[in-house]
Amino acid sequence: MMSTLPEANQTYGTKDYWISRFNQENVYEWLVDYQQLKAHLAENINQDDTILILGCGNSLLGEKLYNDGYRMIISMDYCENVVGNMSLHCDSCKSINWLTMDATNMTIKDNCIDVVLEKATIDTFLVGEKNLWSLSPSSIEKVDKTLSEISRLLKPDGKFISLSFNQPHFRGKLYSNDKYDWRIKSIDTIGVNFHHYLYVIQKGLSQTESADYYVYQPPAITTIKSEETIEEREENDIFAINLDN
Repeated sequence: MMSTLPEANQTYGTKDYWISRFNQENVYEWLVDYQQLKAHLAENINQDDTILILGCGNSLLGEKLYNDGYRMIISMDYCENVVGNMSLHCDSCKSINWLTMDATNMTIKDNCIDVVLEKATIDTFLVGEKNLWSLSPSSIEKVDKTLSEISRLLKPDGKFISLSFNQPHFRGKLYSNDKYDWRIKSIDTIGVNFHHYLYVIQKGLSQTESADYYVYQPPAITTIKSEETIEEREENDIFAINLDN
């Protein structure tokens, strides 16, 4: 059973919403299921890698990975109830390491994780934003703390794999800060009717090995002089067209 959808997207960014939802809902798979990700993950993750699933929620991602031979899996979420529920979901889940942690302050030692994997966890940090061209200071701070933590615990050649709603011209710049000591290795589009974006980011990657992405500028906002009405402006624009060119 799934809980009632929130009235506003901002609710997705609150812990109370998730605790309530996880008390009502057994499993739910955000964005895409494991089969759609399987080949992409196999290209970037070795079966003996230590994998941290960030904001695991009630997804079956960890369970599916374990059943495919990936044995060193840590699933973490900041909601204690979902960590408890999912750890008992199946026999495979009982063999996964489960932790209750906040992504902005993780109790994991430095340089010990090969791969950090997340599906839409960082997206939830931005649900209250009205303009992705210009993020609020609070969102920038939360994302920065999380990415700094991911960078800290990754091994020198470790990877951060992120599946997001956000297109590269928004997310690429956010992920490309030199302070994290990594570069974007690849950006893949997943989905047919609705596209999602899979970012593979690797520490120690050279500039020549990194993926290119477009950085668009927000559209210019044209202001109208206070003494000029909208109708007058539209009329003036029409007569300003040069038909000789």
